Amino acid sequence: MDTSDLQLIGLHAAVAAVIGCLKRRGLVTAGEIDRALCEVEAQAVSTGTSHPRLSSDNIETMCFPVRYLRAANAVDEGATPIPSFVTSRATRTGRTT
Repeated sequence: MDTSDLQLIGLHAAVAAVIGCLKRRGLVTAGEIDRALCEVEAQAVSTGTSHPRLSSDNIETMCFPVRYLRAANAVDEGATPIPSFVTSRATRTGRTT
């Protein structure tokens, strides 16, 4: 795994932690976060499919971080530490809508 992959994993974990903090403080609900992330995913797919040089694999790659955050948003508080969450969900999340 190269350095940029590890940096992105760290970024995903950090954003997931911020999402958890926002939910705990009651500033947003899990549903609001999920709806926002769904909109981002739809925009990525729409942008990707209209760009002739992007393959379906490229589009899936663009969607992975959003799908990861949607899955992290759905995990109960404190249920799974992020490192095991990454290893147990990364493959499934990559191709899930």
